[in-house]
Order: sequence, then C-alpha cells, then structure tokens
Amino acid sequence: MVAKMSDLKFLTKVIFIPTMLILGVSGGQTSDYYNQSVISTVAFGSCSKNSLPQTIWQSVIGQKPDLFVWLGDVVYADRRILPFVWTRNPPEVVEDIYMRFYNNTAYKKFRNSGIKIVGVWDDHDYGENGGNKNSNNKLQTQHVFLNFLDEPPDSKRRQREGIYVSYYFGTGNKTVKLILLDTRTFFDPINEDILGNEQWKWLKEQLSEDAALTIIGSSIQVLTDIPFVDRWRFYKKSFDRFLWLIRSRPRVILLSGDVHFGEISCLNESWIGYPIFDITSSGLTHTCETTLVPFSVCSWSLKRYVISKYRVGDIHLNQNFGLIRLKWNEQATEISIEIHGLDGLSLQQTVKLSDLDSKSTPASCPTRVARPTNNMKYAVYAFTFCALAIPLVLLVLIIRSTNKIFKRMFPPSEPANNCSNPIDKAVYHTHNRLKAE
Repeated sequence: MVAKMSDLKFLTKVIFIPTMLILGVSGGQTSDYYNQSVISTVAFGSCSKNSLPQTIWQSVIGQKPDLFVWLGDVVYADRRILPFVWTRNPPEVVEDIYMRFYNNTAYKKFRNSGIKIVGVWDDHDYGENGGNKNSNNKLQTQHVFLNFLDEPPDSKRRQREGIYVSYYFGTGNKTVKLILLDTRTFFDPINEDILGNEQWKWLKEQLSEDAALTIIGSSIQVLTDIPFVDRWRFYKKSFDRFLWLIRSRPRVILLSGDVHFGEISCLNESWIGYPIFDITSSGLTHTCETTLVPFSVCSWSLKRYVISKYRVGDIHLNQNFGLIRLKWNEQATEISIEIHGLDGLSLQQTVKLSDLDSKSTPASCPTRVARPTNNMKYAVYAFTFCALAIPLVLLVLIIRSTNKIFKRMFPPSEPANNCSNPIDKAVYHTHNRLKAE
C-alpha cells in the first residue's frame, strides 16, 4: 500500500516534530528541556535558612506562578564558626540539612502546590562560603542538591559536572527560554572566570535560540558595583564576556539573589542595543541584618549611601520574592517586574517587550536613584569596613592572648629520658647542661 502525502504530513506532525522538540536537536533548538505549556508568571527567590520560620511560601502560592526558580543559598549547608567565618560540614551533615528543609511543613506544602520548581545553587548550598572550583565534595553535594529538586534519575544535570540548565516553554509566539547558570562549580577567581570553558560554550549555544523572552538566572548579581558582595562586575573578564554574549540575543532579562535585599537594576549601553534589567530577590527568610550589623544600620546605609549606580527605584529590605509577569495577546507585549514582601507588592517596573529589541538608539532605563558624592560614599565604605574588621581583629587577638596565657599556666612536661643509643644519650645530656647554664 502506498502512503498518501497527507498521511506522511500527519506522521511528521505527530511523531517527528514532537520528538525533535523533546530531544532539542532540530534546527536552532539548543535547550536542555522543552515544555509546550505557555507560562505567564515566573516566581523566584534566594537565601533560606531552614532554622528560621518559613512564612513566605503561602504568599508565593497566592500569586499562582507557573514556575518557581531557586537562585541560590537554598540552604546554609556550611557552618559558621565566627561572624563572617564559615567552614565546611561533612557530606552526611550537608545531606541532612537538605532533607530537613525538604520535609519542612511549610516548604512541603509549597512543593505539593503544583508549582514547578527549578533552580541553581550559590556558595552556602554549594557547601562553602565563597566556594569555587577547588572546593571539596562538590560532586557529592551536586547529587544531594538535585535530589532536593526532585531531578529525575536520567536528568542531563546528573550526567555532567555542574548544575547549569536551560528550559524552553510555550509554542508559536508565546515562548519563554529560561537559562540557569552555575556560578560556583567552575568559578576560578584567580583568572576572573566565573563559568568555565564548557559552560561558556554551552551559554553561547543557548543564546542562539529564538524566544519571545529569554530569562537568565544567576546566583550573584550581574549589575551592581556595591563592595562587600559577590558580583560579576568584580571579575571584569567574565563581566565583559557575558555582556558581549547577551548583546547577540535581544529581549534578555536577568534574575539574581544573594545580597539579602530586593532591588531592580538597569544598564543602558549603546553598544548592547537594548536596556538590560537585573532583578534581585533575597532573602526568603532573613534580611541584611547580621550579628555585627543591626537592621537599622543596614537599612540606613543601603538606602542612603551604599547605592549601586545601576539601581532604579527603591529597595526592599525585608523578606521577599520576585515575580515576572508576561502579558500575552497574540504575542507578548509587556512584562511586569515585581518584588513582593509578606505584605504584598513592594517594587514594580513595567517594561514593553519592544523596548528590549536591539536598536541603534536603545530605549532608556527608568530613572536611576540619586547617588551620594564619592567622598561621602567612600567614607561610609571605610566606616563599614572598620565596623566589620575591628571586632574580628580583636577576637583574633583575644584568642591568641588566651592561648599564650594557657601555655604559661600549663607548660608542656619534659619528655622522659628513654634514650638507649649512646649518641642520643650524649645529645640529651648536653642539651640539659646547656639549658641549665
């Protein structure tokens, strides 16, 4: 029997094309995973201590997002021994910390709400504050992290080093591509390389795929010049290379976490061709307050003096999560960028997608926050540094002094004379005689 042309077309539509979408091997399709469901609301957040109340998850559920993105510090798997001083935990302790949060009552309710959960890690859930490519047990921790995300056994993320991943949602003109970067597994601070060769190559391939909107998630901020925080801009080679790559793909926005406050940042450079937005949400359970920096000092400094040149609008200093809302007609027309706290919407910017198209004269960023004079800014930076450094220095001096006093009070006992060799005996007695003289 000879198949009709209409039958062949039907088979192509129902078998061949979906198979290519799943495998991601058709022309220009590079994503790791494809899902034809159209998404309109993406929630995201970072920095969660499972020792603190998990009160924010009900607020996230109330916004009915299609997707939630973890942007790092899902748990604090390392151990703080002094203010700002952390050490690694053994792998079994790390796994226990993840499992206790996984089974937390509030988070379990969130997991069972039907919202798809994806994500990447930062340093604390990676297992080491400031961790990089040389950190120990990173492959074991990767396995535990992917278990926490309920990643399937045959997942691509389990078959390669690093947890970077990409997802493609929707069909036709209603498509969103989500790219999540791993800023820890290959991080080489000496060579200013955040992603490593394989991930850079992968990212370039991911940005070759068309989508109505491309969202890139990074655990650390891309657009900030604030000191004392991890940031792309500190590693100039990686920062410039990253911006050069995303200029080739219009309609990109960035998501980030890490800093324990929420803000919206924007960069508008003519050579990029469109304004780049970086939306930061942090933290889900705690704020910028620390043992040595009370909330009032943190709030005063961040609102008045420690201000990134990219910041637009106010900042949110209490518990928060972020939202990206897409307004679809026949295609996406605009997006709403939002930061929500426990009391509801706190920060918002509405952006027309046409403003994110590459143009010879790119659209402008929203009005940036006025910055203090350099003299005042550097004075506050110096004060902050001293406020953090002096207590640590004093603590180190106290420990050293205590150690010396302890040695004087309890001097080590003289070793017994167990020398059997005549030469050893002669050396021993000569040493004692010289010591007596």
